[in-house]
Amino acid sequence: MEIRTNISLYKWQSDVINGIIAHPKKSIHVVKARRQCGKSITVELILLHYAINKKNSVSICISPTLKQANKILSELQKAVENTPVYAGCNQVKMTIYFKNGSSIMFASAEQRDALRGYTVSGILCIDECAYIPDDIIYDLFPFVDANGAPMLFTSTPRFMQGAFYEYFMSGEMNEPNIYSYDWAKYDTSSLLPPEKLELYRRTLPKMKFSTEYLGEFVEASGGVFGEFGCCLSNDIIDYQGYVMGVDWASTGSDETSITIFNRQKQMIYLDHFNGVDESVVIDRIIEAIKRFKPSKVQVETNSIGQIYYNLLQKRIKQLGINTSLKGFNTNNTSKQNIVNKLQVAIQNKEVTLLDDPNLVKQMTMFEAKLTATGKVTYEAAKGYHDDIVMSVLLAFDCLSVGSYNIS
Repeated sequence: MEIRTNISLYKWQSDVINGIIAHPKKSIHVVKARRQCGKSITVELILLHYAINKKNSVSICISPTLKQANKILSELQKAVENTPVYAGCNQVKMTIYFKNGSSIMFASAEQRDALRGYTVSGILCIDECAYIPDDIIYDLFPFVDANGAPMLFTSTPRFMQGAFYEYFMSGEMNEPNIYSYDWAKYDTSSLLPPEKLELYRRTLPKMKFSTEYLGEFVEASGGVFGEFGCCLSNDIIDYQGYVMGVDWASTGSDETSITIFNRQKQMIYLDHFNGVDESVVIDRIIEAIKRFKPSKVQVETNSIGQIYYNLLQKRIKQLGINTSLKGFNTNNTSKQNIVNKLQVAIQNKEVTLLDDPNLVKQMTMFEAKLTATGKVTYEAAKGYHDDIVMSVLLAFDCLSVGSYNIS
């Protein structure tokens, strides 16, 4: 039975579907694509192809999150529920059933403990594969062994490491039974006009732009701020209107760092020190506040930071200083957000940083790292500190409104 829809497939989509149909046994098909090129529709159509054309088959689609899995399930159910092939849907089991005995099951990597013991006789699809930890992906391989079922990996690319990257490169090198499809090689400008692509280039961090809108793999780790030298200067036109960021010394050789920007996104003040008691720390911050009268002061509140925050808040109230004191809870998500804002400003040369040797060293040694679970973290290289970087990030964050991201 043929698939009949009112969807007009693009060549990059039909090439994948035709490739799977032409090479169905014991094969792996890897699709690398930028955002919004029709990956999900391609997955849905190939799942339908197997469910309709292979009686009593079981196909499985794995997504990074339960929300994404439910989205594909809902779209596919809506597409077939009024057709003669549809038998029903069990929302609890996240499975669509067909009258010919076939079924399509949907699951997420978040359900990893339940992803065992299944046998696929149709096709196994792993959507947004680059965002699923490798150990989970490899746990899925036995699903296809008994029947030699094909596997389809689709994803926006991320880093030059991991299962998705390795299998894509294997297909590029024509290894047996592995087929790669690079949608970046197709002309997809009808879906993303050049002017909108340029807008994304100017408003997104380089890594995010490269992976999600150019469909390119990037280095898995390394310097976060790239070529920031063009933003270094001590020749500052000191406009009025200031904001301050403070990162507290916590242990050992850590330093308390104070950074001040003016409203023109020029860094005009840096102070960093350690080996002093709490009262001296607060005194030095108060001195800087009295001198520059910042409208907003943002300080880290993790761990010992909450104690310092309370002390600083008490002193500001005692002195009747008119400033807004804001606490910042540092976690992976919040840190990524403030890092991305500064990245974009550096890329567009919209920020001026003081040409200070300690700042330059810390900015240079501030790295992005990929964890075993697939998350990106930002931290100083081993043996270095990031106190100054954090105070810069906290201060610069006070100048921006909303998120850097464009959806």
